[in-house]
Amino acid sequence: YKISFKVKETPDTLPPTISTEKPETYLPYNAVSGELKVIGDELLDECKYSFSSSVQYDLMQDSFSYCEPFDVGTTQYYCETAITGLDSSEDQNLYIKCKDHYGNKNTFDLTHLFVKSPSKLEITSSAPADGTVIKKNNNEPINLNVNTLGGSEAGMTNCKYEFLGTGLGDNFPDNPGTSHTLSLTANLASRDYTIQFSCNDRAGNSAINKTKITVERDRTAPIVTRVSKEGSGIKFTTNEESVCYYDNATLPSCSFIANENYTTKIDSIYSSSHNLNIDSAKTYYIKCKDAFDNVNSQCAVIVNGADFN
Repeated sequence: YKISFKVKETPDTLPPTISTEKPETYLPYNAVSGELKVIGDELLDECKYSFSSSVQYDLMQDSFSYCEPFDVGTTQYYCETAITGLDSSEDQNLYIKCKDHYGNKNTFDLTHLFVKSPSKLEITSSAPADGTVIKKNNNEPINLNVNTLGGSEAGMTNCKYEFLGTGLGDNFPDNPGTSHTLSLTANLASRDYTIQFSCNDRAGNSAINKTKITVERDRTAPIVTRVSKEGSGIKFTTNEESVCYYDNATLPSCSFIANENYTTKIDSIYSSSHNLNIDSAKTYYIKCKDAFDNVNSQCAVIVNGADFN
């Protein structure tokens, strides 16, 4: 047996179910307009909005600019528009109703909140400081830091850094936050660099700060260029500013560690001129270290005190 039925299509008498992607829209500081999209469960013929609640659909004065499907073959549809005339000084509710393709209208409001930004977004500090000279003898990391305040969420931002003109840059790994820090390891040549810090919050507030740094590279330990007698001691010169150390308590050797914890420090500051009082009965094994932390692996000079008696 074969049984068939004719089914009469029931007319659609239900209003569309509508929603927004998020219950609120965050606005940039001093903004008086914002984009809004309303999503429907069926084809939307028209949507309207009001700044007052419970206004009947036909009495609403402002309409969305256009409505169309998300994509052919889907069952989800939307209307969108630019909402103008918003109050930049306080948060504001918007009340929305829509009509479907069959003329069914919403009787209850969909409420959407526009959240103002209380203040502009600011970068309060960044590091390295402008004018910093960074001395590197290898690929020692450069510490980057940027701190933000204001905007839509008290400085909560996503930030990135960029060494302008080099292609080097990326987002900070600790986004989002109010303080961003990165220990950056990069093979930077000796030259001047401009680092740009760019931060944005969820409302679209943005802030930019630039700082100029100089990278100086040196991978060579200091060289002693001259030794002479001066008074009861010696004076020796290095080819660059350095601090020097000596050891005369060991067997003849240059294997000591150039550090004040293990040997005697000659200088209190980095200098290319060094003075040392000596005992003619002793031999002084001397190493030097420059501002880039390059240190002699062997002695920079060995001074026999008897030679300068």
